[in-house]
Amino acid sequence: QFLPRNLVANTWQSRASSGLECLATMRGDIGTCCAVLPLKLGVGIIAMICFAHSTECILALVTSDVRFQGNGYSQTFSWVPPFVGSFGVIMGFVGLLGVYDNEPGMLKAFNYFIATKLAASVVAATADFWMLRQCEGWMASGDYKNVGNVQMDKLAEMHVCPDARKAYALGASLDILVWAYFVAKSFTFQWQVDLNAPYEIDFAAEMYDKESRWKLYKVTDPNDAEARKPVLDFAEAGEQDYGTAEKLRQQMYDEKVDAGEPFAQHTTGDQRA
Repeated sequence: QFLPRNLVANTWQSRASSGLECLATMRGDIGTCCAVLPLKLGVGIIAMICFAHSTECILALVTSDVRFQGNGYSQTFSWVPPFVGSFGVIMGFVGLLGVYDNEPGMLKAFNYFIATKLAASVVAATADFWMLRQCEGWMASGDYKNVGNVQMDKLAEMHVCPDARKAYALGASLDILVWAYFVAKSFTFQWQVDLNAPYEIDFAAEMYDKESRWKLYKVTDPNDAEARKPVLDFAEAGEQDYGTAEKLRQQMYDEKVDAGEPFAQHTTGDQRA
């Protein structure tokens, strides 16, 4: 009750600006993902994508259906991406926890997983494209309808080998580029977490001058004696004990107060009342 209104208003403005500065510090120092998302949120979404994609990889392994995977022309490496991707059911959850808790160890494990997943995709895509180069002569080779490579058999029979190579090169390139972008952003977030403590301590508030600190904690200026004077209720003391209010004022404010003779006002002639 001792603070003036303008001091209270300045205090709230100071606290609001400090909160905005802290929010800007948490959001602006680690970058963005996909140009519009905060990096932390983007990496969390990447972890969920890995988790969801792992179910498709597991289906590809269980059913041996090439339609559940993005590769499969090379039978030697066709199992590699689904096998690696199936671990996403665990590593995707680990990555999500690492993002939520800003845990460098979990983020590092998740990043190693998606980097391995990217490498498996590159190896399988290279092997598939090498196999597609043999498409034109596939029907004349001994592998036609003998090795169980149905996808190559169908492409050779339909005589769409050049178009198949172009389509596969485009699709595989886009897939690899997207996952490479995910890997880069996830490693960037991990490095940010490594460089910054999980629980940041903001020392910027200590840079304020003493008056700003008093306003922040809603206290009066200790050097202002008038502002520190409490409001005393002298109503009861004035009626019950004459001179008590003046004595209290003298004690609190260190003022010299002449209370007078207590019974000076209650005389009748020369005789005291």
